[in-house]
Amino acid sequence: MNNLEKQIKLSRKTVIEMLTDRNYITKDIISDLPKDLFIKLWAKFTNDATVFDIECENSIGERIYVKYIKTHIISKKKDTIKALKLSKVHKTLCESQDLLFNDTIIYIICDTQYADIMTTYEDFIKQNKNAEIFDIKRLLINITKHSYVPQHIKLSITDVNILKTKLYLQSIFKLPVISNKDPVARYYNLKHGEVVQIIRPSRSHGVHISYRVCSNIEE
Repeated sequence: MNNLEKQIKLSRKTVIEMLTDRNYITKDIISDLPKDLFIKLWAKFTNDATVFDIECENSIGERIYVKYIKTHIISKKKDTIKALKLSKVHKTLCESQDLLFNDTIIYIICDTQYADIMTTYEDFIKQNKNAEIFDIKRLLINITKHSYVPQHIKLSITDVNILKTKLYLQSIFKLPVISNKDPVARYYNLKHGEVVQIIRPSRSHGVHISYRVCSNIEE
C-alpha cells in the first residue's frame, strides 16, 4: 500500500467522525473499507470517479457530499503551477448529484505537495459558500480527539440568546474570537457569528467553561 492509499484510509475515518460531529447521519457508512474492496476501488480512482466519495444527510434533509480529488496540479513549469479549475468540477458535481443551495460539498485534495491549498483556491472558496476544501494531510488524525484540544460544543441559536442574556452581552461579538480558519472551527464548519462552548479540565473547579464566537474578520 503506497502513501496516498494510507492517507485515504486514514482521512476517510476522520471525515466520517467529522460528519458525525456535525450531526450528519453516518451509521450506514463503512469507515474502514475491507482490503479487497479498497484495492478494487483504488484501481478505479481518478478525479472523475466517485469510488471514495461520501454522501449523507442530517435529520432535516440537508445533504453533504465529500469529493476526493486525486490530482489537482495540471502542470508545473519552473515556479508556475497550473491547478485544476475547481469551479467546473463544482458545477458538474452539483448537477450530477442534484445538490441544492443548502447542501454542502467538501473537496479533499490529495496531491498537496506543490502549493498551499487554501491559497490556491481562495477565490473559489469566496465564490462558493457551500464548498469547503481540505488538504488530505490535515485529515490523517482527528484533531478534536487530541489530548491538548479541549472539548468544543457548537451552541444553537436558542442557547446563544440565553448566553447573551446571562452574560449581559449587547453583541455576541463581545466574546473572545475563534477564527473561522482555526482547525477546530474548520472541523465543525463554524460560520461567522456562531458560538462554541469550550470545556477544559481545571484542577480547582473540575472543569472550566468558556465561550468563543467565530469570526471571519482578520484581527
